[in-house]
Amino acid sequence: MAKKRRKYLFRFHAEKPTLENVHNFYFTSDPKAVGYIRWDMFAFMLLQASPFRNVLLAEKTKGLFLGSLIQRSAQSVTVCCDEVKNIKRFPIVEQLNINK
Repeated sequence: MAKKRRKYLFRFHAEKPTLENVHNFYFTSDPKAVGYIRWDMFAFMLLQASPFRNVLLAEKTKGLFLGSLIQRSAQSVTVCCDEVKNIKRFPIVEQLNINK
């Protein structure tokens, strides 16, 4: 019975979607989605882009950098997309529960 429990019972716990948790999930499941960027290098890049600077961002990491800059910024952030529908290209922003 113990062997069957281990095989068929699945236990999990829900965690708050922090930037590190979301990054680790994507990096372990699909590293191409986050551009093969490890957490330590990502943290270093965030350190260089402080919230007091103007940042021009062109990304292909499903919104990882965009979500992190919005989350870190105490001021308002202006995001420009070529179409309103293209905000769906950034699922990480939605997963971090950032208000539009």
